[in-house]
Amino acid sequence: MLVYAKARYPNEAFRPWFMMPYMMLIYSFTCSVLTLYIVENRLRRRKSKWVVPVLSAGMMLIVCAGIALFYYPSTFSVLSQSTPIAKTNVSIPPEKALDRPNMSQPPRKEEPTLAKLLAAADDWKPNPGYVDLEQDSPFGYYEYAYELNPEKLDNLIMN
Repeated sequence: MLVYAKARYPNEAFRPWFMMPYMMLIYSFTCSVLTLYIVENRLRRRKSKWVVPVLSAGMMLIVCAGIALFYYPSTFSVLSQSTPIAKTNVSIPPEKALDRPNMSQPPRKEEPTLAKLLAAADDWKPNPGYVDLEQDSPFGYYEYAYELNPEKLDNLIMN
């Protein structure tokens, strides 16, 4: 039971109280007392000739179940089932590259011009909506820091 509790809840901080190790001790003691009074004492006082063969057959069933569990664990446990391997098309790269990669090769629709390159430099805005942190900010000043919603301190986001 303790192994099951630790396998089911590996992080002790999130383990419920009824799965704690001290509860497993209480559960196992309760099960042993119940087994003594409900099963063993009643069977010990019986004089039937079927008691020993039925108990032996029950033990053989448990042994067979253990052997089956050992050889076929994926049948009994979801955790031990293997996930199917995704089929992929493997493309092996050539041993020696024929050409250096060139990012300016096709599919290019138009030739780059100086005006387009300068316009592209202004297009990049990594922090849309953010404003630069002011010099007298209560959070201190950093030249790489930005604010979003600077007027609303309850909903302020800093980057």
